[in-house]
Amino acid sequence: MNTSPNNDLNQADHSRNLAETSPDINHQRSGVLFKGTVGLLTLLLLATGFIYWRNANRSEAEESASPIVAAVTDRDPGEDEMDLGSDAIGDSDRGFTAGINQASIDAAEHPLHPLIELADRAIKNIDQNHFDYTATLTNQVRVNGKLRPVNKLFIKIRHARKNDDGDQIPFSVYTKFLEPAANAGREVIWVDGWNEGNLVVHLTGWQNLMRIYLDPTGTMAMDGNLYPISMIGMRNLLKQFREIGTQDSEHDGCQVKIERGLKLHDRLVTKIESIHPHQESHFEYHIARIFIDEEWGLPVGYEGYLWPEKEGGEPVLLERYFYTDVQLNVGLQDLDFDPANPEYNFPSR
Repeated sequence: MNTSPNNDLNQADHSRNLAETSPDINHQRSGVLFKGTVGLLTLLLLATGFIYWRNANRSEAEESASPIVAAVTDRDPGEDEMDLGSDAIGDSDRGFTAGINQASIDAAEHPLHPLIELADRAIKNIDQNHFDYTATLTNQVRVNGKLRPVNKLFIKIRHARKNDDGDQIPFSVYTKFLEPAANAGREVIWVDGWNEGNLVVHLTGWQNLMRIYLDPTGTMAMDGNLYPISMIGMRNLLKQFREIGTQDSEHDGCQVKIERGLKLHDRLVTKIESIHPHQESHFEYHIARIFIDEEWGLPVGYEGYLWPEKEGGEPVLLERYFYTDVQLNVGLQDLDFDPANPEYNFPSR
């Protein structure tokens, strides 16, 4: 439902053009061609790094079976779980989702209609009130039938809008991997319309030799991801949730449940769950859960599940994304999305 940014740059057998550019603050990049000759040793080192990360991620994926979000029970969450306890910490009846309840959902022409209206209102809320933010993004996805490792990233998101002078500010993304250890320190930048549409990334340790420019939808950038980096963030999550909800509202066979008074890292959230009990070709998921922060009106969490592999089995996790440590309207600037930022660890070119 949402995206995690470029978990793996691990395909040594897939060639890519690497750009050697200057850190021009006006972001006029020369594209993805070499301007000079890259030594054979450098290419071998990069290839070795790609192979290392692919093997590391495969081994870690098998060990990441524990959930990152605790069930709503009285037990304490484990070390790798987020606190989603059942104790209310405020009055959710006066929060962002106060306009809908189980009775209004059940009485609607289709149970998804109130959710679609809520998504519209939440998108408008972002556009009017939340121009940028930083956060910790924890995600886990299943790709080609295999559950990938849990990833944790520090992210900066700047929404597209016009500034006070009428100039267009592009949608901008910065991410830095915190976990797993094999990817820790890797930084990725993507800005709509900059660098000829490419993302900029660097490897870590002794592989951090140059800036690498990749097509966000290319094989290498998409390895280990369900969505390109251009689809990251809470606003994009709402857009996709609305699009799928609109498609599903054309069919019967959907149940919607709402549960209030939950906690996500001491934030009051409401869980809204859409369920398709029976697998049909026109449905993309079995269960979709979205968690709305009642104060901010933001979707700080999402989980999507496929149908059980056998009758009576457990739903199969497809994807989950949770935003914690959120700081809103921090005033992100172009420098926050420039590899030349002295606070980042990108090579000089």
